[in-house]
Amino acid sequence: MVKVALLIGISEYEPGLNTLPGSVKDVDAMQRVLAHSEIGDFAEADITVLKNPKRQEMEDAIYTLFSDRKKDDLLLLYFSGHGIKDESGKLYLATRTTRKENGKLVKPSAVGATFLHESINESRSQRQVIILDCCFSGAIAQGMTVKDDGALNLKEQLGGKGRAILTSSSVIEYSFGSDGSENPGHENAGLSTYTRYLVEGLEKGTADLNGDGWISVDELHEYTSAKVKEAAPAMTPKFFPVEEGHKILLAKSSKDDPKLKYRKEAESRAGQGKFSPFARRILDILRDELGFTIEEATAIEDEVLRPYRDYEGKLIEYEQVLLDAVKIEYPFSEATQRDLKDYQKRLGLLDEDIISVEQRVFSLSESIVRVAQVGKEGRVILTSSSATQYSFEQQGSELSIYTRYLVEGIETGAADQDDDGWISVDELHEYASNKVQEVSPAMSPQFYPVREGFRIVLAKSPHKASKVKATGKTALLIGVSEYPAGLNPLPSAKKDVLALQRVLQNPEMGGFDEVSTLINPEPTRMQEAIETIFSERSKDDLILLYFSGNALKDESGKFYFATSITRKTSKGNLIKSSTVPASFVHEIMRDSRAKRQVVILDSCFSGAFAEGLTVK
Repeated sequence: MVKVALLIGISEYEPGLNTLPGSVKDVDAMQRVLAHSEIGDFAEADITVLKNPKRQEMEDAIYTLFSDRKKDDLLLLYFSGHGIKDESGKLYLATRTTRKENGKLVKPSAVGATFLHESINESRSQRQVIILDCCFSGAIAQGMTVKDDGALNLKEQLGGKGRAILTSSSVIEYSFGSDGSENPGHENAGLSTYTRYLVEGLEKGTADLNGDGWISVDELHEYTSAKVKEAAPAMTPKFFPVEEGHKILLAKSSKDDPKLKYRKEAESRAGQGKFSPFARRILDILRDELGFTIEEATAIEDEVLRPYRDYEGKLIEYEQVLLDAVKIEYPFSEATQRDLKDYQKRLGLLDEDIISVEQRVFSLSESIVRVAQVGKEGRVILTSSSATQYSFEQQGSELSIYTRYLVEGIETGAADQDDDGWISVDELHEYASNKVQEVSPAMSPQFYPVREGFRIVLAKSPHKASKVKATGKTALLIGVSEYPAGLNPLPSAKKDVLALQRVLQNPEMGGFDEVSTLINPEPTRMQEAIETIFSERSKDDLILLYFSGNALKDESGKFYFATSITRKTSKGNLIKSSTVPASFVHEIMRDSRAKRQVVILDSCFSGAFAEGLTVK
């Protein structure tokens, strides 16, 4: 009887497959514990190590491992690397030269599970252990047959006497490599999650769960699986024993070793990554009885608690990346949501693990990201009409059509369409736009957000929220209702300003701490007021500029705000010096430090204002 092992680790791959630096380290660690005379006790000459082999070399080595063996020989095959499934779900072990074409696996470049099945089934050895540390490794059991039987139930029959297959993941799961959190000087630094705990269970003797001095395959699986689930809950190591395969003995343990006794006591007392005050005292007493120094005991405890700390570290990382993401984009697009889900899987976190994290972050995104705008630019322009349309006053109404529904949406809370107690700019636009279209289909209110501008919050829903605490929210409301001959007066413009002022100043609605109004200004006064509101602001201030009145376009289509002295020549040409050009406001907005800028224009051709407005 001999004990023979083949250890394969593949870290280097063709373009299209990520490198796995930990795989060759996994092999070295497994070789160390198997060759140790007090652990695995495999003869050095009977351990074959392959690092980054090509397909033929790998198949030859697998064939050699299983052929010409006696029934009492113990054969161990270990693989660390990429596992790939083809379109039909069949598993392949990637080699150094495995490649994909048009996203599909080139099958002759990889070692198929069917080849492994044949080698296993044809071997005379009745003690076979296969350990696969790769993605989708649970798929290895699919399709396995026994020489004289048909297809097998993978939980009951995998062929041959005394066979056991241990896999790092299920049929559909990823496996996870090193997260880089290990102590670089530690001998197990850089190992994959699964192999790290395989090696630990063998090397420390902690996988000897019944304390009989031997580590059986089922004990190793049970220990490793529990540790992996602590560190990466989304990983589900699998175990497929046949007949007495679960009782194959892989290694010895020093059952009387004081360090092992202390470690097992610490593991039994570790609850959710910490020791209770009572457990702490019990361990201190045991430490003194065994004659350990505090440093020795702490080193053991750190190893015991490491899976919990790895798990906590992944939650912290997930939360930080999520916080960074919501600063750039929120709510997430479908593509971003897919990326987030894949990232969660890569970290090995279950949905239930991240519920509290997401609730906390998304709550912050609503109350902070939306209220205290983040991102380089948060600008949005709402207009009552497109670049070519007129705006209309509501017959029989004191307010213009557009402003009437802006005010109504805030004052009644009807614009709070997601019912979260906040009215964001996009919600206000959607509400007012729908209402305007109902009464005046020819009008098409427009919405021009830049980056996160659409998530700027203008008000709270008055019936659901407490009073708003003003935090750098400033508004300038301009209404021009009186004009020289040649331009129609707009009596509603002044009323529009006063109505919007009322809801913005209301602490249960807008909660603005400063709302300035300007009625029928001349160009110089209007320009001074606009420059003042945008200058000398902090980056987190919210600036709102509102205009109700006439607007004009020149021969080239450029947009101008009409003032109380705006007029035209006898030939009908606009006297531009009597207006405020859009380009002036554009420049002021671009130069402002405020990163939350909202412009609302209730005028003809107001969509043209957004044309030519660029970000620095």
